[in-house]
This record gives sequence, C-alpha cells and structure tokens, in this order.
Amino acid sequence: MYFIERLKINTTVLNILRFISIIYLVILITLQISSMKNSLDELYLNSLLSISKLNEANKIYNINIQNNIHQVMNFTITPTQALLEMQKSLPIVEKIWENYEKNFSYEDKSEYLEYSLLEIREINNYFKEVNIWCSDIEQMQMLSLTDIDNKIAKANIIIQELIRYELEIAQDKRKSVISGFNNFIYQILFLLFIFTIFIIYYIYLIKNKQLLLKEELQKITANCEILDSLEYNDSLTSLYNRKYFNLLYKEKLEIAKKNEEFIALIMVDIDCFSEYNNLYGFNKGDDILITLANILIDISDKNDFVFRFNGEAFVVLLTDTNEEKSVAFTNNILQILRDKKIEHKGSKIDNFLTVSIGMSYSQIDNTTTEYKLISDADKMLFTAKENGRNRAEITKGK
Repeated sequence: MYFIERLKINTTVLNILRFISIIYLVILITLQISSMKNSLDELYLNSLLSISKLNEANKIYNINIQNNIHQVMNFTITPTQALLEMQKSLPIVEKIWENYEKNFSYEDKSEYLEYSLLEIREINNYFKEVNIWCSDIEQMQMLSLTDIDNKIAKANIIIQELIRYELEIAQDKRKSVISGFNNFIYQILFLLFIFTIFIIYYIYLIKNKQLLLKEELQKITANCEILDSLEYNDSLTSLYNRKYFNLLYKEKLEIAKKNEEFIALIMVDIDCFSEYNNLYGFNKGDDILITLANILIDISDKNDFVFRFNGEAFVVLLTDTNEEKSVAFTNNILQILRDKKIEHKGSKIDNFLTVSIGMSYSQIDNTTTEYKLISDADKMLFTAKENGRNRAEITKGK
C-alpha cells in the first residue's frame, strides 16, 4: 500500500515535472521563435527598405538633378523645365533623408550619420540655390558644372557608404539569427521529439524569410543595373544618349591624343522633322527616329559609337578611322535613306525624307581642344542646311 501510494506520488511528481518541462519548452520555443521573427522582420523592414530609399535618393541626385542641370547648360532643356523638376525632386530627397534619420538605430555609427546628414544638408542647400539660379538665365550661366558634379559625387560617396554599412548590418544580423537558431536546435533536441514537427514548421518560416531577403537583394541589384542602363541609353532608340557621349568622347579624345590617331565626328539631322510630325503624327515621327538609328547601327563597326544627341539629331563618333572610311560612312547614310524612299510630302526640298550631315575629320594631338570637333561638325551641319539640305559637308583638320 505504501509502495502504491509512493508510486502515485512519484508519478504525480513526474507528471508535474513533465508538465513543467513542457511549459518551459513551450515558453522557450515561443520566446526564441518570437526573437528570431522580430530579428528577421527588423532585417527586412529596416535594412532592405533603407537600402531601397538610399538608392532612390541616389537616382534623384544623378538623374533628376545633375542630368537636368547638364541639360540646361547644354541648352537641351529650358531653365523653366529644370526649375520645375528640381522643385519637385528636392522635397522628395529631403523627406527620404528625414525618414532615414528617424529610422536609423545603430549607435556605433551615430557620429558618421550626423556627419553624413550635415554634408547632405549642405548639398541640398547648394542645389536649392542652384534651383533659384535656374530661374535667371544670367545667373545660370555662372554655374560651374564641375562644382555640381563634385557635389553629386560627394552625395554618391555618402550614399554608397551608408548602403555598404546597411548591407554589413544585414549580413551580421542574418548570421546572428542563423547562429542563434542552431544553438536553439541543439538545446531542445534532447527534450522532446514531439516538438520536432513544430520546430520544422518554424524552420520553414525562417527559410522563407531568408529566401525573401535574398530575392529582395537580387531585385535591388537588378534595379540598380536597370538604372545604370537607363542613365546612359535613349529609351526610344536604345542608342547611347547625350550624357554617355559626354563621358565617352572625353575618354576617346585622350586616347587619340596619346597615339595621334584620326577621329571623325558626324552630326546627322533629319530635314523638316517638325513638318513630318505635324503631317504624319508623332508615332510615325518616332518610327523615323528608330529607322535612322537602325541605319546608323547597321553601317557602324566595333570602333564606331552612335548617339541620339537630342530630338532629331544624331552623332556618330568614328575612332581608329581614316578619311576614306569617314567620307564613305556619310555617303552611305544619304544613299540608304534615298533607297528607302520614305514619303515626306511636307518636306520643303523633296517628296521623300532626307537628312543633312556635318562631319569634322582630324588627327588628334595635344593642341586639339575638347570642343574643336564638335564645333566644326556643327558648323558643317549648318552649312549643309544652308546649301539646301539633303547633303553632307565635311571639314578636315590636320
């Protein structure tokens, strides 16, 4: 009887201990899983969203602000257009930095954040002043593109450093979560096998979070690549744009100077294009631009670069060339377009679509200035227009 009663007591104690162990395990699992979910949610909501907003700010600085100012200085757009774009863009980028400062939670980088925000405020204030200058054509001409590019470069450096830091934090948090999860598994495996299914379920959730994180990072990387492509390519014709011309032209000019090579710069302008749009519609006008772009691409080789300069104007840069090839290139453009016989009843010179071409061909040396070829080609294009259009005019340097 005593043994039975003792057994009952031991069984009761065992059941109590078992119940306590189960409750402890449930609490342990609940707390641990909750901690991991919070860490992953923080990683997703803070780091990834912060990176996305920083990339958005970078895009605004480079495309909406810098590109607009360059276009104004190059007379591609009017100061009023630039003014409106900057009035729209500056408040957006300031709001991004304000939210980023509020959500920043890493104490070890607070001093750098304070420094970065001071620099960004100075950059934003500078562009506010530039915004005011854009309303006055005389003040606008006093702007220094070098200063503007330096400000944008500084903003890019600050943003890239913050993105790098956010990525490091994300990686550290991810490693911490995985490490904590593994330790948690080792601690509970010896307690109860029944909780294995429960643990696997939460592992599944964690893996999904990790996959989501990976997918978001891949999307951000892909978006950055798309932005880079959009920054240097014309959306209609897929040719290089004016911004990329400014970069590549300087680079090719420096190379040609070292080797004293010959370069040809060809400007191609569609004759009576406004009349074509008015008569046939803007969709047909876009088709013409694409057709001319394809012609220029088809007759180009690996050392030639084709750009849509602005509107109906195209530029072709022939490097490592000679006079015979350069002249043949311009004649090919005129001949191919004549053969296509694209109707243009609104033309003042012909019943078919024509172009005028100005070409500057020269050997490049240390005396060749950056704007020499551009200026000469532009003058030849003007001469071609003056002499009746549907023709090519060529100037040859030394």
